[in-house]
Amino acid sequence: MTTIEANKTSKDVFYTVIDGSKCEDYIKLKNRNNKGVVLTEKLANTLKVKNGDNITIKENDKEKKVKVIGITENYLYNYIYMTPNMYNQVFETDIKYNLFFANYDNINEDEETTFANKLKENTKISGTVYTRTLNNDYKKSLSGLSSIVFLFIGCASLLSFMVLVNLNNINIEERRRELATFKLLGFYKKELEKYVFRENIILTILGSILGVFIGIGVLGIIIQSAEVETIMLPVEFNTLNVVISILITLSFTLITNFMMKKKIKRIDMIESLKSVE
Repeated sequence: MTTIEANKTSKDVFYTVIDGSKCEDYIKLKNRNNKGVVLTEKLANTLKVKNGDNITIKENDKEKKVKVIGITENYLYNYIYMTPNMYNQVFETDIKYNLFFANYDNINEDEETTFANKLKENTKISGTVYTRTLNNDYKKSLSGLSSIVFLFIGCASLLSFMVLVNLNNINIEERRRELATFKLLGFYKKELEKYVFRENIILTILGSILGVFIGIGVLGIIIQSAEVETIMLPVEFNTLNVVISILITLSFTLITNFMMKKKIKRIDMIESLKSVE
């Protein structure tokens, strides 16, 4: 582990030194070469640096400025990658490896445990870490977030339904005289309902379209507020989710319109026309 600094922000991160020609067998990076270091995306965002910027690496009371030549996609933990030549330039010493990567295909959890126990029999090996284990830990950490998301969706749905019911009640109450006049003029029941509920459907569609654009704008802010220091959550726009949310809102509108039919039917033409606007 080492300390890096940029824009008055300091972070302790893991550094990985790997031969560029063998890197693709274990880790896929973008824009890697011997002229600088590669940062993970979350770390780059925290330090507010981009390709071409310089960062300061601190180690044993020594400081070395290096160039960021790449930012790679990574979702768990923060890393800085460099080649052996770059390591020699930064730390002014030859690299001594204390970690090795290995690909082990078609292996189940029991076989992983057996293999790990065999490795631990070697006194030079202190421990093993499997990518599968990291992925499982990552998923577990997000499982709690999923329940919170569903809670927000439920609360938002209930709120939208209550707002629609209240708005319809207010709309009908304030237009009782107008609706009573239409009934007196001979409007059929369905014609009167269409006259009132058509407005609700149009406003719902317009509100849904506006809400989608506002939601896209605040999505990144909400996701970033839910992130922790060592985990990056991807900000993705899913068209299917947008369509489902619009359909849910429209269904609430249709349910509300159905509930308000009885209220329109109970409008007393004589009493409503006698009331003072």
